[in-house]
Amino acid sequence: MMGDEQIRYYVPCQYLHEKVEKRLREYWPNMRKIQMLKKELDLLDKRQDNLKAIDINKPAESRKHERKSSIDSFVTNKEDTKALIKAEIKRMEDENNRIDFMIRIVDEPFGKLLSLRYIYQAEWVKVAMEIGYSVDYTQKELRKKSLDQAAECLFPL
Repeated sequence: MMGDEQIRYYVPCQYLHEKVEKRLREYWPNMRKIQMLKKELDLLDKRQDNLKAIDINKPAESRKHERKSSIDSFVTNKEDTKALIKAEIKRMEDENNRIDFMIRIVDEPFGKLLSLRYIYQAEWVKVAMEIGYSVDYTQKELRKKSLDQAAECLFPL
Protein backbone atom coordinates (compact mmCIF):
# COMPACT_ATOMS: atom_id res chain seq x y z
CA MET A 1 0.00 0.00 0.00
CA MET A 2 1.30 3.44 -0.88
CA GLY A 3 1.96 6.08 1.75
CA ASP A 4 0.30 9.51 1.60
CA GLU A 5 3.42 11.14 0.13
CA GLN A 6 3.60 8.58 -2.68
CA ILE A 7 -0.08 9.06 -3.52
CA ARG A 8 0.31 12.86 -3.61
CA TYR A 9 3.28 12.50 -5.95
CA TYR A 10 1.72 9.84 -8.18
CA VAL A 11 -1.57 11.63 -8.92
CA PRO A 12 -0.07 14.95 -10.15
CA CYS A 13 2.66 13.05 -12.00
CA GLN A 14 0.12 10.85 -13.80
CA TYR A 15 -2.02 13.90 -14.54
CA LEU A 16 0.95 15.76 -16.07
CA HIS A 17 1.96 12.70 -18.09
CA GLU A 18 -1.53 12.54 -19.56
CA LYS A 19 -1.42 16.26 -20.39
CA VAL A 20 1.96 15.88 -22.10
CA GLU A 21 0.77 12.86 -24.10
CA LYS A 22 -2.33 14.78 -25.18
CA ARG A 23 -0.29 17.80 -26.30
CA LEU A 24 2.12 15.61 -28.24
CA ARG A 25 -0.70 13.76 -29.96
CA GLU A 26 -2.24 17.09 -31.02
CA TYR A 27 0.87 18.03 -33.04
CA TRP A 28 -0.22 16.67 -36.44
CA PRO A 29 -3.91 17.52 -36.05
CA ASN A 30 -2.78 21.10 -35.29
CA MET A 31 -0.69 21.11 -38.47
CA ARG A 32 -3.70 19.96 -40.52
CA LYS A 33 -5.97 22.56 -38.86
CA ILE A 34 -3.42 25.30 -39.56
CA GLN A 35 -3.37 24.37 -43.24
CA MET A 36 -7.16 24.30 -43.37
CA LEU A 37 -7.46 27.68 -41.64
CA LYS A 38 -4.91 29.25 -43.99
CA LYS A 39 -7.01 28.04 -46.93
CA GLU A 40 -10.07 29.53 -45.26
CA LEU A 41 -8.25 32.88 -44.99
CA ASP A 42 -7.40 32.71 -48.68
CA LEU A 43 -11.04 32.07 -49.54
CA LEU A 44 -12.15 34.99 -47.38
CA ASP A 45 -9.61 37.24 -49.10
CA LYS A 46 -10.83 36.14 -52.53
CA ARG A 47 -14.42 36.89 -51.56
CA GLN A 48 -13.37 40.30 -50.29
CA ASP A 49 -11.59 41.01 -53.58
CA ASN A 50 -14.90 40.39 -55.37
CA LEU A 51 -16.56 43.06 -53.23
CA LYS A 52 -14.04 45.74 -54.11
CA ALA A 53 -16.14 46.70 -57.11
CA ILE A 54 -18.43 48.41 -54.59
CA ASP A 55 -17.17 51.81 -53.48
CA ILE A 56 -17.47 51.74 -49.69
CA ASN A 57 -15.58 55.01 -49.35
CA LYS A 58 -18.30 56.94 -51.19
CA PRO A 59 -20.01 59.38 -48.79
CA ALA A 60 -23.50 58.32 -47.83
CA GLU A 61 -26.44 60.65 -48.10
CA SER A 62 -27.02 62.62 -44.93
CA ARG A 63 -29.83 60.70 -43.31
CA LYS A 64 -30.00 60.52 -39.55
CA HIS A 65 -31.18 56.93 -39.31
CA GLU A 66 -29.09 55.40 -42.04
CA ARG A 67 -28.96 51.61 -41.83
CA LYS A 68 -25.86 49.68 -42.70
CA SER A 69 -26.16 47.59 -45.80
CA SER A 70 -25.86 43.84 -45.59
CA ILE A 71 -22.61 44.11 -47.54
CA ASP A 72 -21.12 46.46 -44.92
CA SER A 73 -21.95 44.06 -42.12
CA PHE A 74 -20.65 41.16 -44.21
CA VAL A 75 -17.30 42.92 -44.62
CA THR A 76 -17.14 43.76 -40.90
CA ASN A 77 -18.05 40.21 -39.89
CA LYS A 78 -15.50 38.85 -42.35
CA GLU A 79 -12.76 41.00 -40.83
CA ASP A 80 -13.73 39.74 -37.36
CA THR A 81 -13.68 36.17 -38.67
CA LYS A 82 -10.26 36.70 -40.25
CA ALA A 83 -8.91 38.07 -36.96
CA LEU A 84 -10.24 35.04 -35.07
CA ILE A 85 -8.80 32.64 -37.63
CA LYS A 86 -5.39 34.36 -37.46
CA ALA A 87 -5.44 34.17 -33.65
CA GLU A 88 -6.25 30.45 -33.76
CA ILE A 89 -3.48 29.81 -36.30
CA LYS A 90 -1.01 31.65 -34.06
CA ARG A 91 -2.14 29.68 -30.98
CA MET A 92 -1.67 26.34 -32.72
CA GLU A 93 1.67 27.35 -34.27
CA ASP A 94 2.89 28.51 -30.85
CA GLU A 95 1.80 25.20 -29.30
CA ASN A 96 3.63 23.19 -31.97
CA ASN A 97 6.71 25.40 -31.58
CA ARG A 98 6.69 24.68 -27.83
CA ILE A 99 6.56 20.96 -28.56
CA ASP A 100 9.41 21.23 -31.10
CA PHE A 101 11.48 23.19 -28.58
CA MET A 102 10.74 20.73 -25.78
CA ILE A 103 11.80 17.75 -27.91
CA ARG A 104 15.07 19.52 -28.79
CA ILE A 105 15.99 20.35 -25.19
CA VAL A 106 15.10 17.14 -23.33
CA ASP A 107 17.97 14.69 -22.95
CA GLU A 108 18.50 11.87 -25.39
CA PRO A 109 17.06 9.32 -25.88
CA PHE A 110 13.97 10.94 -24.35
CA GLY A 111 13.38 13.46 -27.12
CA LYS A 112 13.61 10.76 -29.75
CA LEU A 113 11.24 8.52 -27.78
CA LEU A 114 8.67 11.33 -27.45
CA SER A 115 8.92 12.24 -31.10
CA LEU A 116 8.72 8.70 -32.43
CA ARG A 117 6.00 7.45 -30.13
CA TYR A 118 3.66 10.41 -29.75
CA ILE A 119 4.18 12.59 -32.80
CA TYR A 120 4.92 9.91 -35.41
CA GLN A 121 2.85 7.26 -33.56
CA ALA A 122 5.44 4.50 -33.93
CA GLU A 123 4.88 1.19 -32.17
CA TRP A 124 6.92 0.54 -29.01
CA VAL A 125 8.98 -2.10 -30.82
CA LYS A 126 10.12 0.42 -33.44
CA VAL A 127 10.81 3.08 -30.78
CA ALA A 128 12.91 0.61 -28.77
CA MET A 129 14.88 -0.43 -31.85
CA GLU A 130 15.56 3.18 -32.82
CA ILE A 131 16.85 4.21 -29.39
CA GLY A 132 18.64 0.94 -28.65
CA TYR A 133 16.86 -0.38 -25.55
CA SER A 134 14.58 -3.31 -24.84
CA VAL A 135 10.88 -2.87 -25.55
CA ASP A 136 9.92 -3.48 -21.91
CA TYR A 137 12.46 -0.96 -20.55
CA THR A 138 11.54 1.60 -23.21
CA GLN A 139 7.81 1.25 -22.63
CA LYS A 140 7.99 1.46 -18.85
CA GLU A 141 11.08 3.23 -17.53
CA LEU A 142 12.15 5.42 -20.43
CA ARG A 143 8.57 6.45 -21.18
CA LYS A 144 8.10 7.67 -17.60
CA LYS A 145 11.42 9.54 -17.57
CA SER A 146 10.64 11.09 -20.97
CA LEU A 147 7.24 12.29 -19.83
CA ASP A 148 8.76 13.66 -16.59
CA GLN A 149 11.26 15.75 -18.54
CA ALA A 150 8.62 16.88 -21.03
CA ALA A 151 6.28 17.90 -18.20
CA GLU A 152 9.04 19.95 -16.56
CA CYS A 153 9.61 21.73 -19.85
CA LEU A 154 5.98 22.25 -20.89
CA PHE A 155 4.55 22.99 -17.44
CA PRO A 156 7.31 24.63 -15.39
CA LEU A 157 6.51 25.31 -11.75
